[in-house]
Amino acid sequence: QPQWSRQVSRFTLHVSRFLNIQTVLALFIVLGVAYSLITPIFETPDEMRHFAYIKSLVDGQGFPGTPIELTDTSPAQESSQPPLYYVTAALFVRVFTPNTGDFAALLQRNPAFPYIAAESEDDNKNVFIHVAPEAFPYDGTTRAVHVARLVALLFGAIAVAATYGLGRELLPDRRDMALAAASIVAFTPQFIFISAAASNDSASAAMCGLALWATVRVAQRGFTLRRALVLGGALGLAALSKASAIGLAPLSILLVIIVGGQAESLWRRIRLAALASGVAVLIAGAWYLRSYLLFGDVLGTNLHLLMPWARPQPLSIGSAISQLPGAAQSFWLAFGWGNIIAPDWVYLVLDALAIAGLLGAIWFFIRSRDRHQRWAVVLLTAWLLVIVAALIRWVQLLNAALGRLMFPAMAAIGLLLAIGWTELSASITRRRAFAAVLPVVLLALSVVSVLAILTPAYARPSLLTEAQVEQQPGRPTDVRYGNVARLVRVDVPRSDWPQPGGAPGFHLCWQALSANSHELLVLLQLVGAENRVVATRRTLPCLGSYPTSAAQPGVYFCDTLHVTIEDDAAAPAVYKVEVAFFDNDTQQRLPAYAPDGSQLGSDFVDAIKIAPPAYVTPPIENVLSYRLGGQIDLIGYAIEPARIDRGGQVHLRLYWRAERRPDADYTVFVHLRDAANTNLAQADGMPKSATYPTSYWDAGEVVTDDRVIDIPAAAAPGTYPIVIGLYDATNDQRLPVDGDPNTTEIKLLTPVEVR
Repeated sequence: QPQWSRQVSRFTLHVSRFLNIQTVLALFIVLGVAYSLITPIFETPDEMRHFAYIKSLVDGQGFPGTPIELTDTSPAQESSQPPLYYVTAALFVRVFTPNTGDFAALLQRNPAFPYIAAESEDDNKNVFIHVAPEAFPYDGTTRAVHVARLVALLFGAIAVAATYGLGRELLPDRRDMALAAASIVAFTPQFIFISAAASNDSASAAMCGLALWATVRVAQRGFTLRRALVLGGALGLAALSKASAIGLAPLSILLVIIVGGQAESLWRRIRLAALASGVAVLIAGAWYLRSYLLFGDVLGTNLHLLMPWARPQPLSIGSAISQLPGAAQSFWLAFGWGNIIAPDWVYLVLDALAIAGLLGAIWFFIRSRDRHQRWAVVLLTAWLLVIVAALIRWVQLLNAALGRLMFPAMAAIGLLLAIGWTELSASITRRRAFAAVLPVVLLALSVVSVLAILTPAYARPSLLTEAQVEQQPGRPTDVRYGNVARLVRVDVPRSDWPQPGGAPGFHLCWQALSANSHELLVLLQLVGAENRVVATRRTLPCLGSYPTSAAQPGVYFCDTLHVTIEDDAAAPAVYKVEVAFFDNDTQQRLPAYAPDGSQLGSDFVDAIKIAPPAYVTPPIENVLSYRLGGQIDLIGYAIEPARIDRGGQVHLRLYWRAERRPDADYTVFVHLRDAANTNLAQADGMPKSATYPTSYWDAGEVVTDDRVIDIPAAAAPGTYPIVIGLYDATNDQRLPVDGDPNTTEIKLLTPVEVR
């Protein structure tokens, strides 16, 4: 075997020897607690609605019913969810935190969520405003949510254990395969994250895992009365965990009738299967009858169709299938409300490993001679396909391609991947220890994710000293916005200009002056010619993590804000950078003040260039070749008309080319001289009507600069030369021409004839 193969095999073998199911469960719970503690309450999908369901039970109001409210404090579409998780969580919440009267007060929406920008992966991840960091041991609703999360985590642990039991039942002599399957479930980052949230998804994974275990047990060992009752109970509890779990019952019953107990008569298998079905109906049937009578839909799907994300018309199957890659991404890792993600290559690696595992499972099915094992693989595959089909139908109806909707098949996915990887490692490398590769990769990803992805997303900003702010990139400034904050430093991209459609980042440093009970937003805009706004950004300070109500007077902190530029923004051009504070409710800006207390007339704090994808050199009528100050070349001109009546206008176009990026913003002088070398007329000013300063020019860029020379009505007829040059208006120093310090003017070859 290759050296790398032996090393990987040796490493994974050591890992597999260290792990046992107790260790896997312990690691899962530790990671789940960490995810729960780091993620602020209600920053997991629909957590406030799941908690509203629990709160309704805790407060003695019973199960949610009609009419359906769409407020954040109501269960809304979750009202029709089966009750297993909610009842269990309510029992614990009632014991540990019966008072949740502050629930509504904690649901202040972040008006800057969501913001979609090409470079905004770490931008405004919080759906709700969190004024103060949550601190253990918590209180009120915060404690109640964390209790509900622990209940979900326990269900997640049951799912892991059930996967292990399923694997041991299917392949009794392959503990390593069962452990690999349990590890895949336990260490999938998104499963940990959802299991650490107040949600019924982990309960569904747990109950479906137990039902699969019970089904395979009957298929392997045959029917007994006790096994029939256990199977029926597991199927019933699965149906009470999530409506999609109902689809497992017909598959399980069919399998045990076909396969269960070869020595038993078909009639006995049918009778015991009917008993198991009856138990399942006895446990869950009343709930689904209630759902039909109350909501007019056995599964409660029609409530979701009332939501804003319901599609006006169902997608075609092909269009729905095209969204499955997005669902696969959120199956692996999509924290928060699906907006905290990993780099693209992570998903490519995980998808490749999963595809390899599924291909290996197919190879196992082909090679296996054990009838029961083959049928069990059929069951696992069929259940996975049922869930995928349900997901496709869901995506047809709603704009919600969510990978967690596949969690009812989590045990099946884990075991199929473990079987496949074990089979591949044994067939290709003859080293079964390679089966631990995927669990090890997932464990590493789960640990890295909590440290490098989840924690930064919700972290408060680092509070700085004044001296530390001075070390930040950019230039100092001093603009006070009301009595809320001072902008003390600004850094605008200058080394690599953004292009239309880009999303440049602006580094802003602030000093908080006071806390504000009414949340204010930071406004960042790019404003061009004729006051056209080509980019707008509204956000809470520090990308949503430091609201103005939480500000500590006197502290310094810095932000990096990305703003998306419109695709049709004019380029090349220089745009003014506008920064302001404003009230989102009234849309009124706070007044901006200079250091001396005078109110500023605008909120412009800097400027930035937007560059085109490529510079184009236009055709030049009269070619020249002069270099000014070693920085800028005058390469040509055009004049119209060359003969003009007194009182008329001469239109002059100059063609400049930057040899390198100029050191300063130079002013162009254009003089019409008489015989005494006196200026008859002139057209001085910065290039392009002062809209495109020279310090923004790139090396090799050609700039056209149009000038209008007004001929005095009293001018004497004659021929007048045009003299061109550049100077620095800050010190009136002209740039030398072609390196000669005594030559600072260029006389154009075409004079103006005044008639």
